Amino acid sequence: MYAALGGIIILAGVMYGIMHKKAPAEPSIVKEIMERRRQRRARQQEKVDQYLLQYENNLASSSYDPINNPAVTRFNSEIMRHTPCSFAKRAHIWACALDPAGPRKGPGLEDQVMACIPTVVNFTVECDEHHLDGIVFEIKGEEYFNTLEVFGDTVRRVLTCLSSHDPWEEDCIKDPYLDRRGWRYQFNDTYIFVTTFCPLYPPHHARHQFNIRDRCYILLQPETSFGHHDIGADHPWDDSLLSTSVRQRIRQAYKDRGMEYHVPKARFYPMAPMIVPGLEMNDPGVTWWVPHE
Repeated sequence: MYAALGGIIILAGVMYGIMHKKAPAEPSIVKEIMERRRQRRARQQEKVDQYLLQYENNLASSSYDPINNPAVTRFNSEIMRHTPCSFAKRAHIWACALDPAGPRKGPGLEDQVMACIPTVVNFTVECDEHHLDGIVFEIKGEEYFNTLEVFGDTVRRVLTCLSSHDPWEEDCIKDPYLDRRGWRYQFNDTYIFVTTFCPLYPPHHARHQFNIRDRCYILLQPETSFGHHDIGADHPWDDSLLSTSVRQRIRQAYKDRGMEYHVPKARFYPMAPMIVPGLEMNDPGVTWWVPHE
């Protein structure tokens, strides 16, 4: 009797599963999804091509050179030359100089960032093949960093403007989980590590910019750069790795120079709060993604 009852129950379960089994997608739905993806990819590539053409036109019609210009010279001669980072002195850096209050008065900060987008797109296209290490935004004017909160606003404005014009339409700044683990800044299908510098950071801080007093910097480093320099995956501070980890040796070099910086104990941690760190090593970072009032 019980065996028969058990058989009935099993049969009923099987029938229920069959009746409620999710039907496979109709071929027309699959085709529609694939077509939408194809159209989006074509739209993305069209935007990239337009920016690349604009970049070439900019080079042909002006003396602007993102590789050889005063902003690159200043950044390399002061910050990259003096930083304890072992690969900084041989890094290949491009630069976009922003001077909203300068001789070109009129275009605001966002307008000048938008004018640089073709250069940033071209950089992301070439960075892996040519082992480029970063493109830096140089922003002149004390009004953009007179307090750390104001500097955070400047960072937000630049990164938001770039993100909103991402050819791949990701707009990563709008991610509701920006301040959590797993978020990374990205532009044109390129993951980017963002590092910032401003005159407010004291000499013992890793973001100190030495003798540059009248401007601040936002450095965008493609993650491929870390691979080219064998920096390897991120990991917590561990003295036992000192002889084998390039990343650990860089940390030790900063510590030896009295410029030690905070290293999270966890292997995976939120990246956004690290972009504009506090003025002292253990101070909380600025919530730059929230507009400062």
